[in-house]
Amino acid sequence: MQGRVLHYLPDGKMNNIDLRAGFPLGGKEVVLVTASDRTRKAIAIYRLDTEAQRLIDVADGIQPTDLDDPYGLCMYRNAEDGRTFVYINGDDTRQRQWELVASGNSKVKAKHMRDMTFDSQTEGCVADDHSGALYVNEEDVGLWRMPAAAEGGNDKTIVERIADNPAVKDDYEGLGIYDLGDGRGYIVVSSQGN
Repeated sequence: MQGRVLHYLPDGKMNNIDLRAGFPLGGKEVVLVTASDRTRKAIAIYRLDTEAQRLIDVADGIQPTDLDDPYGLCMYRNAEDGRTFVYINGDDTRQRQWELVASGNSKVKAKHMRDMTFDSQTEGCVADDHSGALYVNEEDVGLWRMPAAAEGGNDKTIVERIADNPAVKDDYEGLGIYDLGDGRGYIVVSSQGN
């Protein structure tokens, strides 16, 4: 962390990014990096070359989101079967989920799995690979928890409403997990209003 650019790609207007190590690609395990590409309305998919500190585009062509303006993005790796997924929130009330699969020639494609809906705009999301929970910020409402696995259904449980916490002001934006190991840790929520 020296505050200098290590690598630049003129690939468009990227919004949120996430990564997962250990993705099987081209006969080895790689670090897979995804971003919500607002220029192409697509999922940008890269492999991180950790030695050269460069991103290598591994998307099997443009992977469309079918969202007018893809916003928030997060990834999930199923601890039981190792499958890797990406979620993108749109500029409407939809969140979409895809499975990331190797398609040959060391490329990756996105296979649509499900759509989830909220009552208003969402952006930040984060998945807990250990517990299989997906957390989503509905910007003016609060933080939701739901199953990360597509087969887990679309039922949501409110974790915290913005209206119930005087320490924060809407919008709820980015989300992260501070993992302490052994299933312990914190959900970190950015409060854009303050």
